[in-house]
Amino acid sequence: GRLEAINPSRVHAGDPNDPIALEVFSLWFDHGTGPQDASYAYVILPGSSEPETAEFAARPPSAVVANDREQQAVFDARLRTGAAAFYSPGAVDLEPGLTVAVDQPCLLLYRELPDGAVRLAVANPENAGLTVNVALTRRLEGEACQWDAARGRTDVAFLLPGSPADAGRSVIRDFKARE
Repeated sequence: GRLEAINPSRVHAGDPNDPIALEVFSLWFDHGTGPQDASYAYVILPGSSEPETAEFAARPPSAVVANDREQQAVFDARLRTGAAAFYSPGAVDLEPGLTVAVDQPCLLLYRELPDGAVRLAVANPENAGLTVNVALTRRLEGEACQWDAARGRTDVAFLLPGSPADAGRSVIRDFKARE
């Protein structure tokens, strides 16, 4: 989807001084008086019935694979898709045998496509130009990547945009997977 600025008149066509009342909900966790190295994760399942929610809870298709001060990551084995927020350089095991490492703080999306290709999207939430080097324990071929047989990984360089019009935009590339 595409994120667009919303014209306020599309939300409320009446007098802009008229109050708007809508139903909302609040969600919060009581962390206590002094939590140390505590973490939590939650999933929102809009429109799910109680039985659907119970089924999801019994067999969640996605798993939180990292959730600490350095990184947060989730992987959905059914969809073959992972997402990670790296707050510093580091590595995360999306699943056994699939490690993704970066040398800069960034946001990263990993997806295996039906044709066997791998799609990577990398962004800098600081909205500035940045080169991010990504290493994956998959053999890939494509733009700006190199297979390192000794380490069993593919190294990929992502040059993220820094111009005022494009800063913060994801760079998305597809790679051929090789055995």
